[in-house]
Amino acid sequence: MRESNEQGFQVITQPSGITEDGSTAWNVQLTRLLRNTDRFAWGNWTLDPTIRVGALGWFNPTDSQFQGAQTGIAVPAVIAVSGSDWHIEQGDVKQTTVGVNFDVPYKDPTTGIEVTVGLQSTWDFGTKGSLTSMGSTYGVEYVEDPAKVMLERYDEILQVAKKYNKATGDKIDQGFGMITKVWLTDGCVNVGSRQDKGEFSITGSVDGVAAMTGSDQSASLKGSYKTTSSTDNVEKRIFPSKTNVVDSEPVAYAYEFTSFAGRVIIPRWVGDVPYLNLWLDNGGSYIVNATVTYKVDGEKVTRTARVSGGLDTQITGIPLEATDFDIRMDFTAGASQFLRVSNPLNTWELGRGHIKLTGWWPGRSGAAWI
Repeated sequence: MRESNEQGFQVITQPSGITEDGSTAWNVQLTRLLRNTDRFAWGNWTLDPTIRVGALGWFNPTDSQFQGAQTGIAVPAVIAVSGSDWHIEQGDVKQTTVGVNFDVPYKDPTTGIEVTVGLQSTWDFGTKGSLTSMGSTYGVEYVEDPAKVMLERYDEILQVAKKYNKATGDKIDQGFGMITKVWLTDGCVNVGSRQDKGEFSITGSVDGVAAMTGSDQSASLKGSYKTTSSTDNVEKRIFPSKTNVVDSEPVAYAYEFTSFAGRVIIPRWVGDVPYLNLWLDNGGSYIVNATVTYKVDGEKVTRTARVSGGLDTQITGIPLEATDFDIRMDFTAGASQFLRVSNPLNTWELGRGHIKLTGWWPGRSGAAWI
């Protein structure tokens, strides 16, 4: 784990290469790739069906592997169905697709139609650690207000956390929480090469293979395949997991996690957040005197900072349970600016608030959240 304490957070990071053959190492890589487009996503390399909205659990401190508690809770969730695809890879990966003829007519599980022609997609991996993840997205399932739902069920979740030694007294440890958003697929291929020169191929109907590889944009078609083949040095996780079938229920290929920190909720959690941090970034010429007030356990706390033009400063060590922030920024020889936030953990990514200060004398001054 790389520590970034001066910024008020610790992010679970990912190594640059594969250091072991287990699924954890592959999931670390998948998570890193997913965060190029969604910085709060966790990967589900193994396509584990227990990764679902409402699942309770925690993370090991040095990797991206979710440890699910045996107990989950039913939560109100919304499903937004959409026909799309994803295709991510790292390393030396080459995919080719060719048409095939079946000697015996084949009943396509995806369409229910008997077919005599299909597709074969093959992936060649030139180097160890190369991987690909692709498929057709069924949609997204999520909890609309995770904090409200989780706090309403706090006592129930606390008992589960205690069962796994993830609570101290009546406070749940940070890193224990709930999966509150999943990206769903009904056709997916996750493949990586443990050594140089790996190969994997999948063969099936045109529609079935297209849905498996993200080449089909229709949310109504489910992935399927007739056969697969691979070299021994390939790690593969595919959905559906069996040939000649379609799965009635989609599975998550990625998800978001919401953590507790005592009785505080940290949405879109990706690593330990020890405290809140407010960054004042002065891109103008005015000197700014900032006064920040907030409440902790009902008591008002006041912090001050002074930041010259072209510089920045941070107010750190703010307790996670702090609420009702009033931020006054007095610009020397300029106007005063005011910002307010009631619950910063709901809006400050990774517990970090960022205010951009602007204005050049004798012009207008400004302050805005970034």
